[in-house]
Amino acid sequence: MMTATPGPTAPRSTRSRRTATALTVVALAATGLGLSVAAPAQAADCTLPVGKTASVQSITVAPLYVRTNKANFPIPVTVAVCDPAGLVKSGDAILGVKLLAPADPRSVELDYDFTPDAPVGAGDLKTYSFMLVNFYEKDFTQQVYGTLDVGAAIYDVPKLVATTRPLDAMVVPTTIKSRTVLTNTPSATTVKKGTTTVIRGLLRRFDGAPIAGQRVLVRVVPAGWTKGSYAGAARTTSTGAFALTVRAYYTGSWFVNYPGNVTALPTYKAAWVRVTR
Repeated sequence: MMTATPGPTAPRSTRSRRTATALTVVALAATGLGLSVAAPAQAADCTLPVGKTASVQSITVAPLYVRTNKANFPIPVTVAVCDPAGLVKSGDAILGVKLLAPADPRSVELDYDFTPDAPVGAGDLKTYSFMLVNFYEKDFTQQVYGTLDVGAAIYDVPKLVATTRPLDAMVVPTTIKSRTVLTNTPSATTVKKGTTTVIRGLLRRFDGAPIAGQRVLVRVVPAGWTKGSYAGAARTTSTGAFALTVRAYYTGSWFVNYPGNVTALPTYKAAWVRVTR
């Protein structure tokens, strides 16, 4: 049975965590980046790197998570550890921004301890499975989206303290994106042929927060057509608003499309505009 003991049920403040995790982050930087794209091997034996008494062999985490509401959601993590001498007494799992840059005040978002009391595996290679909970809190809105690091470190002491040096550590990336909402409200839904209308709307996150400084593409698909034509692009303001003046020649659908970025999913919205003579 896979068991793990998570740390606190809420994230510590970023400022208070920096001291406690400083040496962990330094150790992560020393070991470089690693990425596991498949489940850890379940072999009974493993090979230690030169000079190591125990080693983090892999960290398995999904490459992408999508937040669609304000509910906290668990991120399953599996850490494979090579520990032939049975030295590992505790582990530290971290989800954060720029774990390899400890000077960044945003370097750690969540920090959990796990204890290897009953790992899966009968040989030297053990696997530990647990959940990192990605919280939704106002103070963390700048950190819960985009590219994040998942780090794991192992220790030969039962509890992590600021002066403890890990036996080994590893970092792998993951990404958290938000669902986006796009509106499309033409200034007029019936216009004379060849006259203008304004395609406008709002680009927001699922929670209503505006997404500023983003390009929204506009195209038209005349009624009965299977392909459309590009009409232009508009950039969102600080409120997430955008507007583009277009000239209408055919009745049809005007599409606004947001291609997405590292923090937000793509989305589109269509509006019908009727053209008269």
